[in-house]
Amino acid sequence: EQGEEDHPGTGPYLPHRKDPPAMSTLEELKAALRDTLAARGSLGQIQARVRSEIFNALEETEDPKPPMSHENLVINELIREYLEYNNYKHTLSVLLPETGQPAERIDRTFLSQDLNLRDDAHAR
Repeated sequence: EQGEEDHPGTGPYLPHRKDPPAMSTLEELKAALRDTLAARGSLGQIQARVRSEIFNALEETEDPKPPMSHENLVINELIREYLEYNNYKHTLSVLLPETGQPAERIDRTFLSQDLNLRDDAHAR
């Protein structure tokens, strides 16, 4: 039919269809994608997930880690609490798989007793 010739890469030409503006360079496309993801609030989550997956892939090829010492377990738990308190979710998503810290939280009372700290409302 007249007016519906194929155009390379776009399929049939439809005069009423408005194509999105073409990106002139790959860099502009990357910048537009980065801006869109940042505006939606998902860029940081995607970056953290990619980092986490990279660490997981690297761990599979490395020698097994030695068992975690009690001291490292406590230190990592304190770091986890700090990251959660400050809402550093992306950093936390990399910390846990990289360190091998258990997913379950260590009881705060246990930590307080182990470190000889007073656990009250002012400490939270």
